[in-house]
Amino acid sequence: MEIPYLFHLFPQIVSNILIFSCSNIVGVCTHYPAEGSQRQAFQETRECIQARLHSQRENQQQERLLLSVLPRHVAMEMKADINAKQEDMMFHKIYIQKHDNVRSSLKVGTRENLGGLLDNFCYI
Repeated sequence: MEIPYLFHLFPQIVSNILIFSCSNIVGVCTHYPAEGSQRQAFQETRECIQARLHSQRENQQQERLLLSVLPRHVAMEMKADINAKQEDMMFHKIYIQKHDNVRSSLKVGTRENLGGLLDNFCYI
């Protein structure tokens, strides 16, 4: 009596194995491409963030350089004009300001207070 029972169970076992195998193959075929595209999206996002941080660092360095060369009010005026992006005004504005009552702190050295530094130069 047990042989006919196993004989009817055999097709069910084979069909279950076939269904599980096919579902695993389909899962593998969809998992790895999806994982690859997720990794690629993550890498692109990471590179974008790194580029933005690099750009922000360079902008800060440029601003520090600009402020080390020009007074703050002139630098801010120049920056505002550049950010306005008026193509017809580009390179037409001159950033020169006249100041009255400015005292110079330049001192001209004489031969005595330079202490022999001039003796090292060759005169022609």
